[in-house]
Amino acid sequence: MRFADLGLKMGDIMQLQISADSEVRHPVKLLGFLPDTSIIISVPKDAHGRVIFMKQDQLVTLRFVVNNVASGFTAKVLKMNTQPDTYLHLQMPQQVEAIEVRNAVRVATEISATIINETHQSQPISVTVSNLSVLGGKIDSERKIALIGDKLSLTMTLLLDEVEKLVTLECYVRNKGKSSDEEGGGNWYGFYFEFSDDEDRLLLKAYVYQEILRSLHLL
Repeated sequence: MRFADLGLKMGDIMQLQISADSEVRHPVKLLGFLPDTSIIISVPKDAHGRVIFMKQDQLVTLRFVVNNVASGFTAKVLKMNTQPDTYLHLQMPQQVEAIEVRNAVRVATEISATIINETHQSQPISVTVSNLSVLGGKIDSERKIALIGDKLSLTMTLLLDEVEKLVTLECYVRNKGKSSDEEGGGNWYGFYFEFSDDEDRLLLKAYVYQEILRSLHLL
C-alpha cells in the first residue's frame, strides 16, 4: 500500500525507533508529506524533553495504527531541519506494509488480575486474563466465580511501552465453561466490556494494538 493511501492526518501520533539496538520508541507527530519524496514528522525527544538529533542517512523505523490499520516501515533520514522549527524529513517508502486490525481481534495474554462480582457482591478473586480484545476477553479461574450476565469489576496491570498502567474496567459475563484437562482444568469466562471512562477505553485499545503489532513483528 502507498503511504498516501493510508488516510493519515496531520497530527496523528506515530512511534519512532531510532536504533535497531534499542527497543525504545519515541512518540512523534505526522506534520505532512511530499508525495513520492518524503514524510515530515516532529523530532523525537528524550525523557527530559530534549531534542534527539538525527544524522543524514540514519535508518529509523516508523510504526503506527490509524483507521484500524497497523503499519510500519524502515526509512532513511533525509534531513533534519532546525529553522524555523525542528522537524525531520524521512525518505518516502515505495510500499508500506499494512494489516487491518479489527476490534474483535484477540491477543493471547497471561495477565494476573483481580475481579469482584458486583452482581453478587463478592470479595476480590484472583484470576488470569488469557486473552483480550478491544471489546472483551476471557478469564480463567480455579473457582466458579460468576453466572452468565453477571457484572464484574476487573482490575489488572497493563504494560505499555515498559510503563505499568493499573486499570479497573466494568465487564459482563457473556459465556462460560470448563477448561480441558490439557488447559489445566478449572473454569473459563468470556466477557465483554462496558466502558464508562474514555481514558480506560483508549488505554486498553493502545495495549491491544501494541500486542497485535508485536505479534506481527512490527514492534
